[in-house]
Amino acid sequence: MMTKRELLQKTGNISQLCGVREVRCTAGKAAGTRMLQVHNAAGLEFTVLPDKCMDIYDLRFRGVNCAFQTKNGLIGNQWYNPLNTEFMNYWSAGMLCTCGLENAGPPCSSLDGTVYPLHGRIGMTPAENLCVRQFWHGDDFRIELEGQMRESRLEEHNLLLTRRIAAALDSDTIEIEDTLENQGHTPFEFMLLYHMNFGYPFIDETARVMIESNGKIQGRTAYAAGRTRYYQRIEPIKDGAEEEVFFHEVQPGADGLSCARIENPALKMGAEIAYSHDTLPILAQWKFCAPGEYVLGIEPGNSHIEGRSAGQEHGMLKEIQPGETLHFLVKLRLFDLPQ
Repeated sequence: MMTKRELLQKTGNISQLCGVREVRCTAGKAAGTRMLQVHNAAGLEFTVLPDKCMDIYDLRFRGVNCAFQTKNGLIGNQWYNPLNTEFMNYWSAGMLCTCGLENAGPPCSSLDGTVYPLHGRIGMTPAENLCVRQFWHGDDFRIELEGQMRESRLEEHNLLLTRRIAAALDSDTIEIEDTLENQGHTPFEFMLLYHMNFGYPFIDETARVMIESNGKIQGRTAYAAGRTRYYQRIEPIKDGAEEEVFFHEVQPGADGLSCARIENPALKMGAEIAYSHDTLPILAQWKFCAPGEYVLGIEPGNSHIEGRSAGQEHGMLKEIQPGETLHFLVKLRLFDLPQ
């Protein structure tokens, strides 16, 4: 590893190796959407969307695409419609889609008529107080992106989600560190899901999923329940294939993080998602092998994704108290497999 002085002697600008480019889309349904394009010397290239909860859209490692994108493509927030299943018309997917904070899972409504859209509203919430930092820390060059997303309702809740995304010059890891603060005056039952979506060519028939579930795997539907033994496999594309969602209870390591791992020997690449088990105790796995919908989702969350109404009915929702602050950590690492 070279020192700061050695690197500066060999580069005109450190952005040759590591940096952030701020751009804005100008055409089509994505028009107006801001993007922060990050790259580093380890081969990571990813795009953060400040207008969409600072979620991650594109992701490449050493030139290989790792993220799934829907046929909708990138769509600006001006097209957002929370009603019924309109989510399907504007959802772009990408590497990370944040779901919550009122709802994660199917759309539903409360007895007073309050509408809770499919996967909630936080993923369509623009960041305030956006900060882009690029700085030397000793001989390491670091990038930190930070923003705040507020979800609130008149006479009801007031939640502030602060997100920090970090990467370094030679690191193969993206760190997503979130802080949720209840700035309201009453307790609030919240849902939070990190919907992380892997796509082709990283995901194909040669890829395998490795999750230490201790045999505790549940299928979301009767069909998925009958296929839990196949959770590790990515099947060939099949017309009429049904989506499969599995729920895993994963034991944390000594560091308090639980892990899910994906390896593709054909590409000699792997990915690992490590997440804070104490605040994200449930891991959902989404697998869909239909034409145009070839995707593997690894989704740490704080509850099962059955929607707010079902979560309340079964007493599954977590509560955040007035003035309380909760912390969430997700680390996404891309790596080369041994030759």
